[in-house]
Amino acid sequence: MRALFALLHRLVAFEWLRLRRGRQLRVAALIAAAVSAATLVALVASPEAQLESTLNDVFFWGMFNVFAYALAFVFHAGIIADEVQARTLAFLVSRPLPRPTLLLSKYVAGSALSWLLLWVALLVVEALLGLRSVTLLRDQGLWVVRAGLALMLLTALYAAVASMWSALLPEAAATMTALHLGIFEFAGSWMPGSFRWISFNYAAQQLADLPPRGLLPELAPLVDPVAAAALLIAATALFLGLAIWTFQTSEYRAST
Repeated sequence: MRALFALLHRLVAFEWLRLRRGRQLRVAALIAAAVSAATLVALVASPEAQLESTLNDVFFWGMFNVFAYALAFVFHAGIIADEVQARTLAFLVSRPLPRPTLLLSKYVAGSALSWLLLWVALLVVEALLGLRSVTLLRDQGLWVVRAGLALMLLTALYAAVASMWSALLPEAAATMTALHLGIFEFAGSWMPGSFRWISFNYAAQQLADLPPRGLLPELAPLVDPVAAAALLIAATALFLGLAIWTFQTSEYRAST
């Protein structure tokens, strides 16, 4: 077991280095900068009396409905597909490396970079709050941390979803990930009433204590924070397990 964890650690470090030098990190950093810039504009332009409402808008749109999706898509939609396309997967799986360990290393490295960029963006939000209103920072600073924890669970789940599609359909992983997140997660979070249960994004919003939006928000189910966290963790384990099982049992050929 110790040898397995040591191998996983080495693979994660290698994948971390690859991602740091690759285009994925640059793309994700640009998205983080854009979200931070939009936050700055929104907070500066907001009247003092509406700052709290503006902060909720920033998190609802910028963090939960742009950044969380983008991080998973950029870092994980191609974790298997890119190796297949580059014809390097055959070499990797021919080595004495357990396939689950190989996929887990890619998942962990991508998730770690996602969380790093997420907390950098959240620290920027905290700094902007302090510059705009010390009172708002004192009142909402801990809420930002709570929302950050909810976003960590959400990005881990979306990373597992993207990894599953990358392992299942590497040639169409980007398309299937976009469709899955767009239909079930984004559209589902706007559905009326109990239909919102199909969206884990809505559960994460409830964990972050964001007010319901979308169609008939007054009928939207209220989710206990502990239940929401448990639901996100269980769903992450399910999708990641499906990704590992698919990768373990599939044969991949590069398209010509």
